[in-house]
Amino acid sequence: MLALPLRNGPHSRPGHRPGGEKVAEAPKVRRLLSWIADGRTAAVPLFVLAAIERVAWTLDGHLAMLDTELRNAAISWAQTGWIADAFRPGSGPTAHVGAVPPVIPGLVFRLFGVDSPATAVVLTVFSALVVVATSLVLSRAFAKLGTPAPVRGAAVVLICLLPLHYELESRSLRIYENGDAALALALLLLAVVRLDQRRTIGIADSIGLSALTAFIVALSPSLSICAIAILGILAWRRLDWASRSRAAAILSAVLILTSLPWALRNETRLGEMVWTRGNFGLEFALGTHRGAVAPADPGAVYLTRLSQIHPHGNDVAYRAMQAAGGELPYSHRLGAETMRWVLGHPVPSLTIWLRHWREFFFPPPWMWFHTAPPDATMPIRLVVVDLIAAFALVGLFAALSRRQWLFLYLIPPVLLLPLPYLLTQPLVRYRYVIASLLIFLAADALARLTGRGQSGLRRTL
Repeated sequence: MLALPLRNGPHSRPGHRPGGEKVAEAPKVRRLLSWIADGRTAAVPLFVLAAIERVAWTLDGHLAMLDTELRNAAISWAQTGWIADAFRPGSGPTAHVGAVPPVIPGLVFRLFGVDSPATAVVLTVFSALVVVATSLVLSRAFAKLGTPAPVRGAAVVLICLLPLHYELESRSLRIYENGDAALALALLLLAVVRLDQRRTIGIADSIGLSALTAFIVALSPSLSICAIAILGILAWRRLDWASRSRAAAILSAVLILTSLPWALRNETRLGEMVWTRGNFGLEFALGTHRGAVAPADPGAVYLTRLSQIHPHGNDVAYRAMQAAGGELPYSHRLGAETMRWVLGHPVPSLTIWLRHWREFFFPPPWMWFHTAPPDATMPIRLVVVDLIAAFALVGLFAALSRRQWLFLYLIPPVLLLPLPYLLTQPLVRYRYVIASLLIFLAADALARLTGRGQSGLRRTL
């Protein structure tokens, strides 16, 4: 950039400007942020600092593991090799949690003991590793989208060292798969934006993308819709009809190959070929019902509904599930009842779903309190998360309006991922899958708005 020369005054000397130290500091900060974004040695100190922060929080009275269906299934897998007992010991084989999510915590349970302090620390460190890896992979992806390195470095620092979701990352993600899903999504985005700029996309590329998508399908059914849509955009942009058919055949074959054993297991153990999870009817009934139309206290309504119909930790609902013939018939019955209510009350249902859309991107305080007790930082974090979501959404549509077509790949995770949760009940944990992605999108939008984005850099070269 051009700078006007300053006239020498009585307290100046050639080559010196008032405030020169501050001017010199700015390039140093930019170099540091660029190193964080792209430096090959940045990952290790980032991981160490991120792990120390989260382990310190864990050791400060938060060693206890969450009592969840996934924890119960992981304990069963660790002790017996079977994914079972999601609702309580002895509840039997389950498709409630999927095939992949219980494996990582279950493996740690085997090695370090169920619910031991060592297990809590190891899983917290693993969660920190996933958080850092996700941020750095997204940084590489956004480099392809034209986001400057200092801006990406600032996003990495915010995600890793100034955590907005430290309760989730230090406790919930010890058990839940949402962090792993965020990393898998970041890897898929990086792969497709790189392939989009390649001259050719071969069979090996299709196999690799299909394998990653199959893992996502087994890990997170809601994210699987986004993953397949992302591959569809790549095929539409870069492949001819013959190559599209070949890629679709490869994807179908890989999905069948990886999902069929789980489906056959469910048919044998539960009487039905469930390909991913069998809990949609239950979750649908939790989020869409008469009491959720215009609640004065949505959090209280959600917890009340949870206590009425969810079999985990609830004797009445558990007996109702047994009377229905098991978890799958019970979930199907709840889903059918909810659908009948929706068909009879379309306008109230739409009211619920519109509120859920807002809650997904702009979580109200009760959703944060559901994750952890409030602390002094929560009011600030609520505002920051809302601003990030607003800038991210505006930034995505602004990028598309500028014909930056690589941003098309961000449409599925940003706009399709929330759709299942409109019918159920969005929670902060569910939106975490795209929380880091939203931070990068917001950072890119702010940089362009202030002239420090890609277009601003071009003007100064």
